[in-house]
Amino acid sequence: LIIAIILYIFYQASQIDKKTIVVPLKIVEDGLVMHVGSVPNSVAVTIRSNDTIMNMVNPSDFESILDISYITEPGTYTLPVHINLSSKLMELDPLEVILKDEEITLKVDRRITKYVPLQPSVVGEVAHGYSISQISINPSTVEISGPETLVNSIDVIPTGRIMVSNAETNFSVETGVQEQNKLISIKDSGPFTATVSLTTQIMEKV
Repeated sequence: LIIAIILYIFYQASQIDKKTIVVPLKIVEDGLVMHVGSVPNSVAVTIRSNDTIMNMVNPSDFESILDISYITEPGTYTLPVHINLSSKLMELDPLEVILKDEEITLKVDRRITKYVPLQPSVVGEVAHGYSISQISINPSTVEISGPETLVNSIDVIPTGRIMVSNAETNFSVETGVQEQNKLISIKDSGPFTATVSLTTQIMEKV
C-alpha cells in the first residue's frame, strides 16, 4: 500500500507541467497622483498544471494591476501587484498561479493642470526681400496635465512645422503640436490656425 501511494504521488507529479506567461501591467491612477520614471510594462506569471489545462490557458485570461489611486502624497512607494483571473481559469483544477514580482517600487508625483502658450516652429526662409513680422496662433494656449515637476518645467508647447519657404504674401495654415513627454497630456492637440504676416525689407543699393 505504501509503495502504491508513493507511485501514485510520483505519477501525479510527472503529469504536472509549468510555463511562464508575460502579462501586460496596467497602472490605475485615477486619484491625486500619477507615476513618474520607468515602470515595468509587464509582469511574469508562472502557471503549473497538467497538459490538458495548459492548452486551455491564454495570456488574455490574466490581468495584472498596480493601483495607486488611493495615494495622496508624492514620494516613492513599494506596492503590491494584483492578478485577476478570468472566470474560465477559476473553474480549472489543478491550477497553480505564481507571480514572479509580487511588489513593484515606483515614484509618484502630484497631478496638476495648467495653460501654456503655443510657440510657432518655423521651417524654411521667406522670399528674398521679405521678412516675418508676426506669427499668431489661434487658439494661442493649450491645457496640459501631468506630474507637477514636469508640468512646472514646461513654459511653451511648440507647434508642428510651419513651412514658410519662398513666401511672398501673408498666409494661414493649420498645424498641430509636437509630442512631449509621454507623461504629459495635452487636452487639445489641434488643429490650430497659424497666421503668418510678412513685411517687405527696406533695401539700399550703392
